[in-house]
Amino acid sequence: MNEIRYDVLGPLTVRRGSAVLNVGSELQRRVLAGLLLAPNAPVPMTDLLEAGWQYAIPDDGPEQTRAIITALRDLLDPERRPGTEGALIQLNDGRYMLCANRENVDVLAFEDAVRSGRAAHARGHLLDAAGRLRAGLDLWRGEFLEGYRGPLFDPARIQREETRLDVLDELFEIELGQGLQDELLPELANHVARNPLREDARATFLLALYRTGRRDDALRQFEEIAARLQRVEGREPSLKLRELAARIAREDPTLLTSPTSAADLARRPAGDIPALPFTPGPAVVPLPAVPLAPPSSWRKVAIKAGAALIPVVTIGLGSWVAMVALTVQRRNPWLLIPAAGYLVAGVWWLFAPETVDWPFDMLFISMPIAAVHLAVLAGSPPRRWWPRTWWPRRRPRLNPPA
Repeated sequence: MNEIRYDVLGPLTVRRGSAVLNVGSELQRRVLAGLLLAPNAPVPMTDLLEAGWQYAIPDDGPEQTRAIITALRDLLDPERRPGTEGALIQLNDGRYMLCANRENVDVLAFEDAVRSGRAAHARGHLLDAAGRLRAGLDLWRGEFLEGYRGPLFDPARIQREETRLDVLDELFEIELGQGLQDELLPELANHVARNPLREDARATFLLALYRTGRRDDALRQFEEIAARLQRVEGREPSLKLRELAARIAREDPTLLTSPTSAADLARRPAGDIPALPFTPGPAVVPLPAVPLAPPSSWRKVAIKAGAALIPVVTIGLGSWVAMVALTVQRRNPWLLIPAAGYLVAGVWWLFAPETVDWPFDMLFISMPIAAVHLAVLAGSPPRRWWPRTWWPRRRPRLNPPA
């Protein structure tokens, strides 16, 4: 009889040979998924109850779970002797264990491929290491146990995804060490766009860009992650990444042909590596940018023209409203000062006596000023919001502290 294979790196799938088995009801699938969270390890009844019913566990949950286990045994091990537990789902001290060869569970096969790939890398066999890591990554068809949510499945899914990303970062470093920067650039760009806060991936991307003659693009990528880390996590990039960016900024030729990884290059001082002639690589096709593209020139003109028309169309009365809107959008409280000035000019004109002319003159003067002011601000990049330090506005450091 063909062995059973379990695929959990994506939608849960059970196969016997080439045939896909119908596991049955959603409840049976959830209990099986609970067993597959830890193949070849005992799973307590409480975990299986949580896998099946999450928060609404019925009073007869244990009895239903035992019936489900029996149904799963009938499906997975139809040739077992009646009245026995069989060899595939065993009971040990009140806990159930799904038994399978490691090569028949894709998540275990992935772990074995990663383990052997890292061992090959440690021996200096880069080609073998990259092949094993990529073979393991190819087993992924989607999220770990895709579609299953709850307090039991969510932590496992997050942990498995973090492991996958770590392995992907390692693979890119190894392949970059083989001189495959041209082939890696599109895949690296996509990886960085999907995971913009991963510093190891960004370090490899910076080095790949630099090795293909795109130094300015590499420095822009560093500035992008520095700004993003400050905005999201309130911190600077790691010392390793800042060191790598500093070496790229001064066009360190030793970064071009060293067979080591981006992480190793960032850690090693430049004096430890023999100088090599500067020979930038060929240019490559443009990559998808990680930061959002700025508005096109015609759109900027339209935005600025529309902003300039607001004071004219509203006879100056809408200037303060537009300025308040820009204050909120740009999160710059200093813009409230001119907004207050435009508001005062409009209010004085509305309520001033008819015999007094100077409020009208003030409004007439404020209209073109507001038009120019709004046109300059609209469509321009906003200032960043610094929740911890409003002033001074800090720029990311390229050079590490002495």
